Amino acid sequence: MIIGLALTVGGVWLLTLDVSAYYLVAWLALLLSAGLLWAKRSAAQWVMALVLIATLVWSLYEAVLNFWQLEPRLVMPAVLGILLLLPWVRRKLFPLARTANLSLVVATVAVLAFAATRQVGIAGSADFTAHGDRYSPLDQINAGNVQNLQLAWRMRTGEDQGGTDAGHEFNFEDTPIKVDDTVYVCTGHSWVEAIDASTGKLKWKFDPNADTRPDVYLACRGVSYYKAPAGTVTDCPERIIAPVLDARMMALNAQTGQLCRDFGDNGYISLKQYLGNMPAGYHFVTTPPMVVNDRQILRRKSMTNDQPMYEQIKMSIDRRIEAEEWPSDFQIPSEDQLAEEFGVSSLTVRRALRELQAEGVLIRIQGRGTFVVGPRMQCAVFTLSNISEDIAQSGGVHSCQVLAHLTLPPDSPLRSMLPLPAGQDIYHSRLLHIEDGTPIQLEDRFVNAAEAPGYMAQDFTTQPSHSFLVRNTTVTTVDNMIRAVRANEEAQSLLHIDAGQPCLLLDRATWRDGVPVTRSRFLYPGDLYSLRSSHEARPSRITSSLFNVKNR
Repeated sequence: MIIGLALTVGGVWLLTLDVSAYYLVAWLALLLSAGLLWAKRSAAQWVMALVLIATLVWSLYEAVLNFWQLEPRLVMPAVLGILLLLPWVRRKLFPLARTANLSLVVATVAVLAFAATRQVGIAGSADFTAHGDRYSPLDQINAGNVQNLQLAWRMRTGEDQGGTDAGHEFNFEDTPIKVDDTVYVCTGHSWVEAIDASTGKLKWKFDPNADTRPDVYLACRGVSYYKAPAGTVTDCPERIIAPVLDARMMALNAQTGQLCRDFGDNGYISLKQYLGNMPAGYHFVTTPPMVVNDRQILRRKSMTNDQPMYEQIKMSIDRRIEAEEWPSDFQIPSEDQLAEEFGVSSLTVRRALRELQAEGVLIRIQGRGTFVVGPRMQCAVFTLSNISEDIAQSGGVHSCQVLAHLTLPPDSPLRSMLPLPAGQDIYHSRLLHIEDGTPIQLEDRFVNAAEAPGYMAQDFTTQPSHSFLVRNTTVTTVDNMIRAVRANEEAQSLLHIDAGQPCLLLDRATWRDGVPVTRSRFLYPGDLYSLRSSHEARPSRITSSLFNVKNR
């Protein structure tokens, strides 16, 4: 009865959308069957049998022999028919209604047999412009002559002649597509190649110059074909849509192999939008693109998906703010709207927003909503002094408490702090620096194991991590960002500060010729430190430093 009522409401809604009235008629009949079933009348089975037979006839009329259109029309009625045929239902409700039982059996079997024997494929087409089909309507090659097939041609993509990256897993996983007289394939390095279907000769090849260095797995699952509707003004009426390994999507002219400049940004779109902080090598497209109603659909895998959802929401919001999609003073969507967008509870969204507020990224105004905080002033920071030396120079005594010193496990969410390929070790140390018994700095440091051999053997209670890294690593680029934040509860407890007390956060990343070396976050109580900058009058000669100016 409940199912019948729900489906009847759906049938009314579909009728308002100018969809076939059959849905409403069938579900009203199903509602009648439910009422007869409630009254334990055998006529319920007769009505259900009529619904099944009528649905089969109507489905054939509306969807012909298209399996994927028949499946949603036939499966639900068949399941309900099977339910009425279950022994404990049939014997209890209709012990004497053999004729009605037989009619329902015949109708249910007919529907299931018809659906099960439908072949899946693109009827009447010699082209394969999409993936997922397991049946071809072409009959020139069949079970009787398949053993006589001979090789017509062979071609090589060229990647086995110097294209394979040493140390990276490389596979050819493409399912080719055929359009007219051309076969299209993609390779592990995101090359797209058009091949003459008759001769195997290469027609054209396009190389997007994908940055494959951070990736440990090189593969492309396939491309898709799209033909613009008649009358569309474009230089690319026929397109090949293809993923690029470095988290891009591109559109190529199917005839010439040139980029379609009216697609995205000169032929490319980024797949990282709304994904927050997505390190290079952590994004992989797992399916060929699928074009449905002029829209592209694909499935991706993100190696950062092991992070808690509230962290992923924070990264996504940060990304939108950095891209200025949410500019300063912008009122962000409500908690309920964000919960619906990310498919999580309001509590998860609330935690993400609360932490972003504590970090000074967002501000909540009672009765009005949550807003993006205005722009922060940025300046260059080139020097970071040795904290133990600073304390000694001021006459204090430095000590260090090691809170964590380990190699991060492969599934740790903290691995996203340093953009390195999966399988490459990352060291993490968390240190609390103390002056004369007072905690003054909380240090979280992430280190590329390959760049700092011997790091895990060090005793950081006797020497600062900074000193070891200066002596044993080579750094060519340093990036620093300082901002005012509110510490979380754990940091408040470690630094012995109040909940509302502001802190200075120094976020520092270092590289050697583009290879990440370290990522460090230093948290200072705001009343113990200040930022001092000195520079010459010319703007290009700016220098600044962070000094310990403990109030005494």
